[in-house]
Amino acid sequence: MKPTKKPQGRQVADPVINYDDIFGNQLSVPPDVAEDMATHGWEPHWLNAKQLHTNQGYHPKGWKVYRRDRQALGTPSTRTMDSQEFRYGSDPDGCIRRGDLILGYKTSEEVAKHRAYLKQRADRQSNVQATTAKELRKMVRDGGLASTVIEGDDD
Repeated sequence: MKPTKKPQGRQVADPVINYDDIFGNQLSVPPDVAEDMATHGWEPHWLNAKQLHTNQGYHPKGWKVYRRDRQALGTPSTRTMDSQEFRYGSDPDGCIRRGDLILGYKTSEEVAKHRAYLKQRADRQSNVQATTAKELRKMVRDGGLASTVIEGDDD
């Protein structure tokens, strides 16, 4: 017998394999840290460690470095950290590191203000051509000239 194609309704789609399902998401915030941040009303954000080091711990956008309380975790502060713990993001200072990133935080109110500022700036920049064309049309009308103003790169 000759193999034939199955009708489309009977075809079984291959399951989608996600990278995070296999290797995990390196930038996910640990559940205990996410819970701690939520109780304080903080939002997490990954910060560039080199930039923080260059600026002596100051971040230009106001993010602060999140540090775990080692006493609350039941880890004595005098204990030496083994290489396995350090490899998986634990830091002697209590920071959470992932490669050259350090976990930081801001309050939810500060984050909302920052997002509103970014949205306002993006809205201003997105309407530049329309606003400029509108101003030019007004100038042409006020000057009594007979010309048209074209927006964008129309030929």
